[in-house]
Amino acid sequence: MKKIILVLIIVIGCNCSGNAQTYRLVKVNLGFGAASGSDNSGVMISGEPSFAIRDNLSVGLRLEQTFGSMTQINSEMLAADYYLSNEYKLRPYVGTGIGYYYAQLSGSGCSPGPTVAMSSIISSSNKIGCLLRAGFEAQHFRLCMEYNFVPTKHVSYTDTENGTPVSMTNNYQNNYFGISLGVYAGGGKK
Repeated sequence: MKKIILVLIIVIGCNCSGNAQTYRLVKVNLGFGAASGSDNSGVMISGEPSFAIRDNLSVGLRLEQTFGSMTQINSEMLAADYYLSNEYKLRPYVGTGIGYYYAQLSGSGCSPGPTVAMSSIISSSNKIGCLLRAGFEAQHFRLCMEYNFVPTKHVSYTDTENGTPVSMTNNYQNNYFGISLGVYAGGGKK
C-alpha cells in the first residue's frame, strides 16, 4: 500500500510540474489612448487587474473611462484574453468582455440647435455592452485595439424654434473604437 501511495504521489507531482505556469498569476495594466466613434471622439484611460488562469488565458476586471466632446463613458466589465504565443518578448492576444457602461451625454458638441437650452438635454444612461479586442504585449508594455459595443442613447428634448415648442428626439451612437498603449506591473515570466 505504501508503494502505491508513493507511486501516486510521484505521478501527481510529475503531472503538476508539467502543467506549471511560466508566467506570474497577477498583473495590473494601466493604459492611455484615443477613442473614436460616429458621434464622438476623445481620450480614454483604463486600468485592468487580471489573473492568469493558464499561461495563455487571463481573466480580469477592466475599468475604463472615455472623455469626448459630447459623451463621457465609464465602463466596468469582466474581460478575458487568449494569448496566441508564450514568447515573453512579443505575445499577441485576442480578447472579449461583457459589462456595464455608463454613458453621460453633455457638452457643447451635443447641442441640437441654438434654440435648445443645454440643460434640457444633459442625459445619462446605464447599459450592458461588450467589447472585442486584439493586440500584443512586449515584456511589460501592452498595445490594445478594441471595439466597444455600447447601446444607442435616445435623447428627447423640446426645441422652441420660431417660438413654437416642438418635441424632438436624437439618437446618439455610443459605439467606439479605441487604441491604447499601456504598461503593466506584475505578470511576466517567473
